[in-house]
Amino acid sequence: MNTEIKTGLSIDQKVEALLAKMTLEEKIGQMTQVRHFDDITSEDIKTHFIGSIIHTQGPTPGQDAAGWQDKFVQLQKIALSTRLGIPMFFGVDAVHGQNTYAGATIFPHNIGLGAARNAKLVERAASITALEARATGFNWVFSPCVAIPYNEKWGRVYEAFSESTEITTLLGQASVLGHQGPVGQSPALIATAKHFIGDGSTDFGVEGGNTTLSEEEVFERLLPPYRAAVEAGVGSVMASFNSLNGVPMHAHRKMITDVLKGQL
Repeated sequence: MNTEIKTGLSIDQKVEALLAKMTLEEKIGQMTQVRHFDDITSEDIKTHFIGSIIHTQGPTPGQDAAGWQDKFVQLQKIALSTRLGIPMFFGVDAVHGQNTYAGATIFPHNIGLGAARNAKLVERAASITALEARATGFNWVFSPCVAIPYNEKWGRVYEAFSESTEITTLLGQASVLGHQGPVGQSPALIATAKHFIGDGSTDFGVEGGNTTLSEEEVFERLLPPYRAAVEAGVGSVMASFNSLNGVPMHAHRKMITDVLKGQL
């Protein structure tokens, strides 16, 4: 089968052309993210077309930064040798520095950075995190969290910059620019605005619970940081694990498809 994609096409056109060539198994593989590096074999990448790997706590890819990079290069070569040659994403939860690597620079969590209310400081911390994430082989970080916490009992309140929409919008955008570089520049690493939407605003602060807010409140208080992140060129947005007025976010067509993908 000829798998060449014509040159001169827009990114959207290239994506559509590639999707048209993909088998169901290849689509499933690209949507699959495995955890850690000992959960799969090289053969799995060849036969299951794995799209991405997330590294959190657990086994490390190598003994030092060079070893980590070598592992990523090895896996990437296998991915590029498959029928369609789609590269893999290697993601890390570098939410306050590349904190999965011993010796990395560790910064205050967002709640501390938010207290400083200093966009330049946030951007600088993010740029250092991006540098150290790239140095250990990653091309994707799951940061920044731009949740608006309504209840201090929420166990992840430290991941939020502020209960102020204005401050969160300012610092969230600064974080994206720090991770990725200026708008229009092809980033060496992509950031993630998360968790869309209402993760910090659940009833009684329950993690993954239900967020009971009117549409006006959601659009006025929770959406602005995501709009600013998109304007800053953020590479990805992570769908949340909470429900919004009883509808799980992963099934919330209006917010995910219509608002996030369609409007933003």
